Amino acid sequence: MAKHQRYFPVEGTDGQLLPRFVAIRNGDERSLDVVRKGHEMVIVARFADARFYHDEDTKRPLADRLPDLERVTFMERQGSLRQKTDRIVALVEELGAEVGRARKMPEPPRGRAAVQVRPRHPDGAGPHQPPGRHRW
Repeated sequence: MAKHQRYFPVEGTDGQLLPRFVAIRNGDERSLDVVRKGHEMVIVARFADARFYHDEDTKRPLADRLPDLERVTFMERQGSLRQKTDRIVALVEELGAEVGRARKMPEPPRGRAAVQVRPRHPDGAGPHQPPGRHRW
């Protein structure tokens, strides 16, 4: 929120987050109540989105999502995100063996790698992204 909306969280003296935020804006003092209400509506909606995606994402274990990566193309001639994930895991295991730190990862070994690339929405689109268009 700090980067894109210029909202900053407020912490108490104990370091805990407070239910407050500071917003930075350009302009003068006119219509500050309207501006404040607008900021509050935006941040409430953002938190609602975050809760929705968190709740949806945690309904299934990461390892169960690994097959979903097969449906997402990484690059035209590079295969799916699942194939990319498998290549990275194999490379890490090979490099680990080279430096003498090789050990077999517990099952499911590739579930952790899927964290960064799993779709957040059933059709693969993000919250502000049309279906079928991926940023990967």
